[in-house]
Amino acid sequence: MTFQFRRQRARPARGSAAIEFALVAVVFFSFVFGTLELARALFLWSTLTEVVNRTARAASMTNPSDAAAMGLMGQNAMLRDSVGKLPLGGPIDASYLRIDYLARDQATAVSKLPPCPVQNQINCANDAMGDTCIRFVRVRLCLPGSAAACDPVPYAPMVGLDALSAFHFDLPRFTTIVPAQTLGMPAACTP
Repeated sequence: MTFQFRRQRARPARGSAAIEFALVAVVFFSFVFGTLELARALFLWSTLTEVVNRTARAASMTNPSDAAAMGLMGQNAMLRDSVGKLPLGGPIDASYLRIDYLARDQATAVSKLPPCPVQNQINCANDAMGDTCIRFVRVRLCLPGSAAACDPVPYAPMVGLDALSAFHFDLPRFTTIVPAQTLGMPAACTP
């Protein structure tokens, strides 16, 4: 009697390709979306720097008592033709920009804004060191609603990476201080 050994054919591994793809896809797509989010964060950093600089330059030449001009300035600062949020900026709109008019020391806020640019010139001529003379304009990025303090704005990721602790950080305040220019000088005072 002879025994014959039969070789059994190897069965195909059913479903192993799907499992391998799922394991690799999780790592791959996490890397891709993480890279995209990092690129957006760097873009937002650069854009907010430009937004704060543009706002400071515009505020130094805009009458602070003219609400329409200030609204238009905020709209232009957000790189828009209408009221709205900063493109790719998440919740950031013009209300996140805090404009302060400073005295000569660049730290003390002016106690009372003049009703017109001419009155600021008069205030500066009467008392150049006083706290009613606007010499500088400071613009910062702050959370809206924080009246006394300038609270930092938390970064809001676009893709659902909220669970990762690496994407929980606050944006800097992006402060810019420029000398006050005309403050809308052609405007005349109306009593």
